Amino acid sequence: MKRELCTNYGRCTTECYAEALVMAGKEMKVQDVLKEIMEDYNYYIESGGGLTLSGGEPLVQKEFAYEILKSCKENGVHTAIETNISLPWDHISYVLPVTDLIMFDIKIMDDNLHKKWTGISNKQILQNAKKLSKENIPLIARTPIIPDVNDSSEEICKIAEYISFFPNLLYYE
Repeated sequence: MKRELCTNYGRCTTECYAEALVMAGKEMKVQDVLKEIMEDYNYYIESGGGLTLSGGEPLVQKEFAYEILKSCKENGVHTAIETNISLPWDHISYVLPVTDLIMFDIKIMDDNLHKKWTGISNKQILQNAKKLSKENIPLIARTPIIPDVNDSSEEICKIAEYISFFPNLLYYE
């Protein structure tokens, strides 16, 4: 079996005779997810917390993410997304009306280095970050520190300078 041919969200795991591919999660409907979220409703209200969609890239399934976020908002639960913002803008803008906070990464400012270390350009990421800075949604920018890649004060200062003019930036991690 060739792993690169498995592009249908894990369905090919049932065909893997060697059981080398294993499904780690389970398929759920929005109502099922909301039911689990609402079990902790009192905690969210008392703590001031809420729901954060993360793991992988939640905006790959923008419609599903939107429905979960919308359901939470309708029930008074604060909503947040952790995203790499590398997707087309329509994936991000789709969920903005039901999102209270966005946490995103900027790993490296230099596009060539970004391609070398992540496999993709950072142009879309930087464009989306600028667009987010014009929205009325609080932002938290993050840089995962990778030794010998982006751990220099020069690189961190470049990123900090880029986002320093974002009026809705809460802070930079």
